Amino acid sequence: MILLALVAGAALLRFATLDVQSLSNDEAFTVAIASGSAGGLYDIVKVTESTPPLYYYVAWAWEEPFGTGETAMRLLPALFGTLLVPVTWAAARETLSQRAALIAALLVTVSPLLVWYSQEARAYSLLALLSMLGFLFFLRARRTGARRDLALWSLCSALAVGTHYFAVLPVAAEGVWLLMSARKARGWVLAACAVPALAGAALLPLLTYQEEHVPRAWTETFTLWDQLRGLVQQAAVGPRWTWLVHRPGVFAVLALSAAAVALLLWRASAAERRGALPAAVVALSVVTPPIVISLFGDNLVATRNLIAAWPLAAIVAAAGLGAERARRAGPALAGALAAVMLAIVLAVPFEDGLQRSDWEELMARAGGSGSGRAVAVLRGFENKRVAEYYLPGGGGSPDEPAVPVTELVVVGDPDTAPAALTEPPAPGFELVERDRVGDLALARYRSQQPVELPRNGLYGVADLIVAR
Repeated sequence: MILLALVAGAALLRFATLDVQSLSNDEAFTVAIASGSAGGLYDIVKVTESTPPLYYYVAWAWEEPFGTGETAMRLLPALFGTLLVPVTWAAARETLSQRAALIAALLVTVSPLLVWYSQEARAYSLLALLSMLGFLFFLRARRTGARRDLALWSLCSALAVGTHYFAVLPVAAEGVWLLMSARKARGWVLAACAVPALAGAALLPLLTYQEEHVPRAWTETFTLWDQLRGLVQQAAVGPRWTWLVHRPGVFAVLALSAAAVALLLWRASAAERRGALPAAVVALSVVTPPIVISLFGDNLVATRNLIAAWPLAAIVAAAGLGAERARRAGPALAGALAAVMLAIVLAVPFEDGLQRSDWEELMARAGGSGSGRAVAVLRGFENKRVAEYYLPGGGGSPDEPAVPVTELVVVGDPDTAPAALTEPPAPGFELVERDRVGDLALARYRSQQPVELPRNGLYGVADLIVAR
């Protein structure tokens, strides 16, 4: 009954506010991919994404009956995020008590990070679900050695790898563990491990191409320290924050989480600590390699890519909070931790600072169609699609390499190119309006006579779109 209540609560938190925020720039890529043909989907993913194509095939099939509206595109990840709750409970129940398993499910239910990505039309919610399903069948296969559990672990692992490259990390840790613990059925374990390994090998050409051709601005914009700090903050309170959430909220979640670990170390029994060990080891296998690699090479640390570690960490914390010797202190601390996270989740629909950039309002202010009008989208590769999605009447890239323009509206993050919001793009233009919508900005320029502007590279970072 408690588990059903948690699943219902998870569904309410994820489904009730799907349409509150506008699409992010990343979600607009999903819409563009899902709106195309199945035959051309792989080629689009190849040149626009940094992930494998499985989620986009699922999104394409989903788009056919439900459309590409904000709510429609987010229904799918919300479903995945809701299903993560009972799957986490089942995984925790394999090695821990009923009380600890329910606490783990509770933490997943109210996690600001998991709720956020359950409301984003991207692959991360599916990654978390498939990774946890794989972990569940890994635990069962480790305990029973049954071929059925090995086969299900192998299938979930292969699907997870097909969803996101970082799924290789928990899959590899689980596969090595199964091989090391196998005695009589090592051949079956090797066969089970071969399936996700072959799936990963098949994706290597795609990964290589994407690494060479798809830009990832965040890997150069942020230092490893920035990303590690962001990892801790986002794991605690989600990707966006106000001062109240950023400071007291992070402190409260981290302090209560530290108390959970302390209970695990000093109040849990040896059996309870052993029960938490698999989740702790696999969670560390998700987080540690990207950090180590980033010390010597490309910056790979991004919270969304490591999302599979969150429900695993919830199981570890629940092992301490649900320990028998923790008595009433454990559930009380679990309730406090859940209350803080729930308050943050409930605040998101009412606090602009906790929401995604409001491209819908920004493009409404930019205006619709008109002869000689164009919109210059800062960081065009990343933002052009979301600007097109919300441009009144729809928009797209102009067909000509240069466009005659009498009114230009520059939109985007003002920190990208501050001059674009204060200095005319060419002689003859005058600044007539500046505006802000949250963390986005708008500048409107007008010219008495048409001036030809390049389709790409305006201000060095902007691409033009025009109303269709």
